[in-house]
This record gives sequence, structure tokens and C-alpha cells, in this order.
Amino acid sequence: MNFPKSTLAVTALFALACTGAYASGSGEVTKEGKTTKLTNAYAYRRADHFDDKKMLTVVVFSTKPADTVKVNAAGDAIRELTSQLSQQDATYVEMEIAADGSVEQLGVHSPELSESGSTGEKPTLTHNDDKRIEGTFLSKNEKDKASKFGAYYDLKFALDIPATTPAKH
Repeated sequence: MNFPKSTLAVTALFALACTGAYASGSGEVTKEGKTTKLTNAYAYRRADHFDDKKMLTVVVFSTKPADTVKVNAAGDAIRELTSQLSQQDATYVEMEIAADGSVEQLGVHSPELSESGSTGEKPTLTHNDDKRIEGTFLSKNEKDKASKFGAYYDLKFALDIPATTPAKH
């Protein structure tokens, strides 16, 4: 069967658009009045800090891309990911999300600073299991944009979680 080239081109573009929808994440972090655009994202699973039986999904947003093939193949995915981002002098945000959707820890890291802590705010999740995470996280307090302690976050994500051995922290 012969299809016109335009039909094949539209089909290829549609397939490409659908593929991109499965791995996207971006946003902004504002700290002390300075906004940083985060154009890359990656998600992985790891054991909870205090209970190895519980799993967290970690979403990392960054200003520079990571070589995810190397990250996924590494024995220590966390170390590989943070090493790559640090070598590129990237700014990145780590958000650890529990199965119930609560944020266990939220941090911003850059060549100038590293700061993390807990937050009472929750992301809006449309999907959250061991294979995929989708949602948004928007800080509620605009005053956090100028804060020395903490930051203001506006994050969006729709990411597959690689089928690798969960990372240990």
C-alpha cells in the first residue's frame, strides 16, 4: 500500500510529539529575587531516608541536561546525576515525593549554594506510581521569591521513571 509523503510526514510528526509528551519537565526557581529557568528534568526512585521499605520518587529539574543513559546504567544513579550536573556548573532543584504525594524534601543546588528542607506544600499530581510521575508544583507564598531562606518554585513535569534498581541515598 502506498501512502502520500504528506501522510507519512504527519504521522512521523505526531509520533514524535507523542514521544516528547512522555518525558518533559521544566520550570523556574526564584531565590533572593533571581529567577533561574530549569529546562531539563529527570526522575528516579530511591529508598526513603528513614525507612528502606518506603520508596520516594525524586524529580530533578536542571539548567543543563544530564546523560541519562549513563545515569541509568550507573551503580549509584544519585552520585552520577549530581556529578554530571556539578561538572557543568548547573543549577538544579531536587523534589522528593512520597507515595501519598507529600514532599519529603525540596532543595535547590548551584555552584554558589546548596539548600534543602521540608515544605508543607504538596504538588498537584495527575499520575504517581513506580513507572511514571506527572504534575505541577507551585509555591503559595510570593514572598519566598525574595527570601534568603527558602525559594519560590514553579515546576511542571511528566516523566517516565527508568526501570532500574532503586537508588540508595
